[in-house]
Amino acid sequence: MVSALDRGLLYGDGLFDTLRIWKAQPLFWEDHWSRLQRGMKSMALPISEESGAMQHHLQELLDRNAVRDAIARIQVTRGPGGRGYSPPSHPDPTLIITMHAIDNDFPIEPLSWSLNVASCRTGSGLPHQTVKTCNKWLQIAARMEATQAGFQDALILNEKGHVTESSCANLFIIQGQKILTPPLEDGLLEGTTRGLVMEMAKELGITCCEHSCMLAELQESEGLFLTLSTHGIIHIKALEEHRWHEPHALIQTLYQSYLRKVRSHHSN
Repeated sequence: MVSALDRGLLYGDGLFDTLRIWKAQPLFWEDHWSRLQRGMKSMALPISEESGAMQHHLQELLDRNAVRDAIARIQVTRGPGGRGYSPPSHPDPTLIITMHAIDNDFPIEPLSWSLNVASCRTGSGLPHQTVKTCNKWLQIAARMEATQAGFQDALILNEKGHVTESSCANLFIIQGQKILTPPLEDGLLEGTTRGLVMEMAKELGITCCEHSCMLAELQESEGLFLTLSTHGIIHIKALEEHRWHEPHALIQTLYQSYLRKVRSHHSN
């Protein structure tokens, strides 16, 4: 039972993390756990669980629901408190883990999405943006707008006109034989798969750097892709009227490398 006075419900005073469960194992768990810990520290939320205990909870949910492939969501709020924004001096955090079964394995080829450009804007240089907080109205509004217009997701710009990310994923841009991704300071989440792709690019000898991009640079690029924990890498086939019908060779290379990482992670 969750209290009606829980601050996660009242104010979005909490954070969450989403990860992929593949063949009954949480993929890249340590990366997700580290980000969750960093976020809790930055929000002054007590860390009441150890890594092993949290993995035990995940395994228990898998067993109870008889699933091996799923998307898990771990949410931690500050727990119940009094009226007003001031947090309780001795918070009692609420931990909620949900498990969402999925039928499909990772496909051989990356998924392809079309994006629009959201009318709402985010800000740059705000410290809370690197934490996956429960305050997600901007992303909800952007996704609703995209869905109503017939797109899978929306690209969000900041107040300077720099591209940041989609409502649920980090963005990469292909220019020649290098890939670019917006810097965190432009107002985006530090995605775990974003970090993994930057590591893979280095291993593969692909130049990858952080770069603030305007919308025109995306429209003139050789390709775009998104990264997120649930699907790995997603090819962008359209950004409104601009189209990239087939995934660029670099996207294919990175996606196959990602699949090898997934299989290697499972075997370990």
